[in-house]
Amino acid sequence: MEKMPAAMISHFERNADCSVYLDGTGLARAFDKFIPKTENIWINSILPLIDRLTHRSVGLHASSSKGVIKLQAIDYSSLRAPKSIRKDKLSLIDSIPGDAPIVARLSLSDGKMQEWVGETADQLLRTLTAGRMNKDSVLPGFDASIRELIQAPSGDFVFIGGPFDPKTATSSEGTPVLEYNPSYALGVRIANPFPLKQLLSGLNSANSLDSLLSLHGIQLVQDKDALWLSTPHFQRELETGKPIIALSSVKKKFLNDHGFCLNFSIPPVTQSIRKSRALSFSQLKNLDFIDEFSSLSVSLKDRQLDIVGKLRRKNLHGWKVLFEHLGQELIDLKNDGLYLAIAQDDFNALAMEVSNGALVNANDRFGHTPLHYAAYKGNARFVDYLLRNGGDPNVRGRHDSTPLHSAAWGRNMAVAEVLLEDGADVDASTDEGETPGMTAALRGEQDLLEILFALSADPHAKDQHGTNLLDLAAAGGHQKIVELLSEIGVSNNHPLHVAAGLANFEVVEKLLKKGHSVNDRDSFGATPLLIAVVAGQEKMVDLLLSKGADPHLSAKDGYTLMHGAAFSGKKSLIRKGLSFGLEINSRYGPEGITPADVAEDEGPALPYLRSMGGRTAWELGPHR
Repeated sequence: MEKMPAAMISHFERNADCSVYLDGTGLARAFDKFIPKTENIWINSILPLIDRLTHRSVGLHASSSKGVIKLQAIDYSSLRAPKSIRKDKLSLIDSIPGDAPIVARLSLSDGKMQEWVGETADQLLRTLTAGRMNKDSVLPGFDASIRELIQAPSGDFVFIGGPFDPKTATSSEGTPVLEYNPSYALGVRIANPFPLKQLLSGLNSANSLDSLLSLHGIQLVQDKDALWLSTPHFQRELETGKPIIALSSVKKKFLNDHGFCLNFSIPPVTQSIRKSRALSFSQLKNLDFIDEFSSLSVSLKDRQLDIVGKLRRKNLHGWKVLFEHLGQELIDLKNDGLYLAIAQDDFNALAMEVSNGALVNANDRFGHTPLHYAAYKGNARFVDYLLRNGGDPNVRGRHDSTPLHSAAWGRNMAVAEVLLEDGADVDASTDEGETPGMTAALRGEQDLLEILFALSADPHAKDQHGTNLLDLAAAGGHQKIVELLSEIGVSNNHPLHVAAGLANFEVVEKLLKKGHSVNDRDSFGATPLLIAVVAGQEKMVDLLLSKGADPHLSAKDGYTLMHGAAFSGKKSLIRKGLSFGLEINSRYGPEGITPADVAEDEGPALPYLRSMGGRTAWELGPHR
């Protein structure tokens, strides 16, 4: 057996989760064997460029740990070859604004840029002019050859990338089109000013260059030893040579230590894109994946290219995040038709999707299974069909909720009965301890609640905050359910809150006179005012405000008056919340749930929220 090449031995000595070895010389031999000799000048001009890629042995390595994914590419065939990339301190770096989310550098060894550009230009000129011109030919309008013009740049380049400015433009057909206007600057260190003047003079004959750049919002910024192409976002700082915010010492060291490198801080860029209200589902889905990363760095050192992605959720393993997104994408592709059939109330389409292997117990990217969605929509026939075709009545969805929770939330008694007949757990609790009975109490479903109690559901259940069914029934403004629960002995631990939710003015006045604070907190941290808002009791809200209730006090995890107003479904309460200066997109809990997330699908509240800038947590991105 032949001994393995030294490059391959070096490759397998490296530790990685996944490694691939590529020997480009085999590709070169394949070119020689299968591509016949030709007189075609285009093929003959391209082949020398391909040689740079094929005559190499390259190793690819991928590894992952908590919070990090790392990729490496190593050129084993040229470890001892002269270096093409130069690293040293670069004055251009001092001009980079510190708040730029993307910074990059490329510094080629002395003469390398001129060599590569010269060879490529020479091949192209010979091809385009059938051999009449080459890199030494004087170009019309420039009074200089390619060889002379490329002496201007030193080979040092710096790139600065900033946020996007999404705008809606009008297409040639008159339809609105979303455009992303990036902010960026490209800097070049100038080694020889005279060829630069010749180049710019030739390009700018009749002000054509200035007009072209201006048309695209780009300006030329010249310094004594640098030339910048910049959008307005960075133009002023580059002209003064003094960034408003200096580049951090860590980023500056990173750029000065590598001849080729890039550092990308992801959140500022994705957040700038998310400002647009016209993003499609597909675009939001892509942003959702990109936002799993907090930063990306690329660097080249000693012919080893390192790509390091740092995760936003540092406690998760890199491969777990990648495969979760891949798996979710496959599930969504498989189940798209099933969800569409449920949304359109199309039983034949539903049956066809199930017969074609739809995954009836799989969660979509929002944590809902087809059973959850059908239960919420209220089609008992659909739910029954899914259950008879492998559906689990106790399958868990978002926050560990079950389809019975969804039926109660959607106020769908017939669906709840189908689920209960199939064995749905009457005391199944979510990750916060909410049972289907609690959901029914909040939503005012007394008939369902009585059925649950008849099936031995616990009327004294409490969630992780200590909230019981009576608290939730009062928050929903449901007097009869509160009376039912009181009759069977459920404790009223917060009488002022219960009275506020039920708009019992007499009791509220009495309790306040007895010394209860108008800003008392219940087990969830909610004030009587917040409970009155959730219940939609507008007159009670006015009374409590007149007694000094503070509208700015939020409950646990950031649940605000705006969340309560949205839940109530009343546009007037949302307007009242905005009049107090409350944030329309306030975030609640670890997922950053917004008022738009909790607003009723039907009624005037959600459209009004949207018109005032209200957006869902998925649209806004990760809650940081």
